[in-house]
Formats: sequence, C-alpha cells, structure tokens
Amino acid sequence: MRKLLLFSLILNLLGICLGTFIVLKLGGVSNIVYKLKAKHAISKMDHRNSQFTSSPINEGAIIFLGDSITEYGEWSELFPNDNILNRGIAGDGILGTQQRLNEIKRHQPNKVFLMIGINDLLYHNAEYVTNIYIGLLKEIGKQLVNTELLVQSILPINNSIYKLNTSNKEIDNVNASIKKYCIENGIKYIDIASSLKNKENNLNMEFTSDGIHINGIAYNVWKEKLSNWLPTI
Repeated sequence: MRKLLLFSLILNLLGICLGTFIVLKLGGVSNIVYKLKAKHAISKMDHRNSQFTSSPINEGAIIFLGDSITEYGEWSELFPNDNILNRGIAGDGILGTQQRLNEIKRHQPNKVFLMIGINDLLYHNAEYVTNIYIGLLKEIGKQLVNTELLVQSILPINNSIYKLNTSNKEIDNVNASIKKYCIENGIKYIDIASSLKNKENNLNMEFTSDGIHINGIAYNVWKEKLSNWLPTI
C-alpha cells in the first residue's frame, strides 16, 4: 500500500514538473493567456476587415480610421448629415492601419479622421510609437493625395480603474511629437485628449468604465471637438 502511494506521489510530482516545464517553455501563464486572447482578437479583426474589403466603393466618403475607440463610435448617428464610413478595428495598431490603406484609398475619401496608437503604446515605448506613426502619416500622404487628413490625439487612460502597460506621460509624449510633425507638414491636428482629462491628467472617470474605452458622454464631447470640420446643422 505504501509503495502504491509512493508511486502515485512520484507520478503526480512528475506530472507537475512536466506541466510547469511546458508552461515555462510557452512563456508562462500570462503569455499563454495573451496568445489565446490574441488569436481570438486576430480572428475578429480579420472578419471585420473582410467586411470592409467586400463592401462597395463609396466615393468621397468621410472615413473614421483607427482602433476600437473609433470602431465603437456611432459616427453616422453623431453626424447624420455626412456620408461616413467607420473603419475602426478593435485591437488594431499603427502598422495594421497602414496595411489597410489600399481599402481606404479605393473610396477616394474627402476626409480621413485618424486616431491610432494606444494599442502600440501597450507594448512599445513612446519613441518607437512616434517613429512608426510618422511612417504611417507619410504613407497616407503618398496614397491619399486628394484627401484631407485630420489627425486626432491619442486619448488619455485611467490606470486607477484597470492597470495598463503604459502611462499618460507616454501618451502625452507621442501626442506632442505627432502634433509637432503635423504643424511642420501642414496636417491638421485635433486635440481631443485635453477635453477628456481630469485635474490629475487622467481620463475622467465619468467618461469610462474600464480606463481606456470611452462612453457615450465622451463621444458627444468628441463630436463637439469636430464641429469645425463636421458641422451638425
């Protein structure tokens, strides 16, 4: 009986050791969870992008281009008098957006409102994000020659709600660099971020439930900031 218990204990220990070894080889528990989530997110992104590429051409449209913060905005309802296409994809980043420019170009849009970069800042520093962001702006300039580009600041976050792997200091650094580039190159830059911050430079609690995405109140603030370019009357 003792031998059987000892044998069972050894097998359990070996199983635990083997399981631990496999988890470590795969980068740890957090990395496994991230990969599972990323795989699901990529599938969703592919599905949404396939809808865009399969849709009819809408020449002269006004396009909102970006990630989940753009995707979740009901732009056609906020600006019912305008011909708007929502080209936001949850989880997308700067390089992913750049790869989607052919789909944007086929509409020959009148205006493109761009907001992108927060997902990149979750994994990279401000200097790297700024460099690839400028690369995106240069590529848009080449491909969308007759389109008015309006660059919108990256929105602030609130780490007191849910801890994110970046800070408002990093976001502000990228925004400052992109604003400088836009001014120097005749690109319109719209500061949305300042209107959504509290006194501590965080995303105001009244505008979010998760610290990164914004609610309907914030989208209406955003709408007012765009009134010079998309009048509602």
